[in-house]
Amino acid sequence: MLDPKMSPKGPSMQGMKPGRAALIFGGMPGGLLVGLVLSLGLLSGCSGITVYTDYDPSLDFTRYETYAWLTEEEPESGDYRIDNDLIRKRVRRAVDTQLQVAGFRLVSVEEASFLVGYRVALQDRTQISSSGGSVTYGSWGRGRYGGVGYGGGVDSYDYTQGVLILDVMDPQSKELVWRGTAEQRVDEKKSPQEADARINLAYAKILERFPPGKSKKK
Repeated sequence: MLDPKMSPKGPSMQGMKPGRAALIFGGMPGGLLVGLVLSLGLLSGCSGITVYTDYDPSLDFTRYETYAWLTEEEPESGDYRIDNDLIRKRVRRAVDTQLQVAGFRLVSVEEASFLVGYRVALQDRTQISSSGGSVTYGSWGRGRYGGVGYGGGVDSYDYTQGVLILDVMDPQSKELVWRGTAEQRVDEKKSPQEADARINLAYAKILERFPPGKSKKK
């Protein structure tokens, strides 16, 4: 089974509030989240993307050939940076492109082997660096965390961390069976063309690991 810490309600997203850390939920029944997340086309480059996955090892993912979106539209998150049709269309287009490049076909929900959806979060952080180390503070909503560094000269700057989650659900049970997550600092000054390219890159890197234990479908 999936690690409980990686479940849609896992502690990594607890305490998040609209605005400070924005979520787009896949509209899953029972509060389950289907998702996909990261920079919204705000990625600053490929080298800084961190990707990790979790999945149910008891399932045979080789039987997956078709997919469908769990919902037609996602509810608003409360963050103006991501609550707009441009972002929604860009994210869905990128997911469709990468899944179809991998050999999966988009079909109706009734015909799908698996369901997908996405989730986006933005976290505001402050990094304080010194000659002997660094301190990084961040917040999901009003919660804060930090680490301590020591040294002489001190320098600090604020930045936004983007998190992109792609969830794969079983069409019958609606249970989470696979999750891919990518994280990176975001750059909100990208052009629309750069935004498209960065989102596609993020999804491509996530889907390099799907299905687990098998090379990309031809």
